[in-house]
Amino acid sequence: MRRLLFLSGMLSSLVFISADLISAAAWKGYSFRSQVISELMAVHAASRPVSIPLFVIYDVLVLTFGNSLLIFTPEKRLHVAGGLIIGAGVTSLITTLFFPMHLRAEAATISDTIHIIFTGVTTVLMLLAIVSTAGVYGKRFRYYAIFTIVILLVFGALAGLDVPGIADGQPTPWLGLTERVTIGAYVLWMAVLSVKLMRL
Repeated sequence: MRRLLFLSGMLSSLVFISADLISAAAWKGYSFRSQVISELMAVHAASRPVSIPLFVIYDVLVLTFGNSLLIFTPEKRLHVAGGLIIGAGVTSLITTLFFPMHLRAEAATISDTIHIIFTGVTTVLMLLAIVSTAGVYGKRFRYYAIFTIVILLVFGALAGLDVPGIADGQPTPWLGLTERVTIGAYVLWMAVLSVKLMRL
C-alpha cells in the first residue's frame, strides 16, 4: 500500500502530460507554443469536456501523493512537502472545477480574476514544496532540487510577463512554452521524488 501510494506521484506526472496532449488534440488549431494549459479548460473551449476529467484525475493523484508523504515518511521535511503538495492539489482542483478562465475573445469575469489568484498560489506552494525537500536525500538530489527551483523562477517569471497579454488580447507567442517548462519542471520533480521513495 505504501509503495502504491508513493507511485501516485509518478502517475500524476504521466496523467498531466497525457491530459495536456489529449486535450490539445480535441481543439483543432490549439498552439502548445502560444496558448496556456488553462485555455484547454476554459469556458466554451472545445477541449473542456475532455480536459476537465483528465486534470481532475491529475489533482486527485497529487493529493494522494501528498498524503502518502504525511503518512508513510518519518522525515519532517517530507511532511512539510506533503502538506504543501496537498495545498497545491487543493487549489488546483478548486481552480479547475469552479474558476475556469474564459476564451481570449470573451469578456473576463470574476472567475478569471480568481483563476489568476489561485494559479499564483498554486505556483508558490509548488515552489515551497521543492524547497522543503532540497536537503533530504544528499547532494545529488539537493542539486536537482535547486536546478528545478531555478527553472521555476526563471520560466515562471517569463510566463508572468506575458499573462497580461491574454486579457488585453495581445499575441503571446511564447507563453504556452514558458508555462509548460515551468509546470513540467514541477511534475518531473514529483516523479523523481516518487521513484526515490519507492526505491528506498
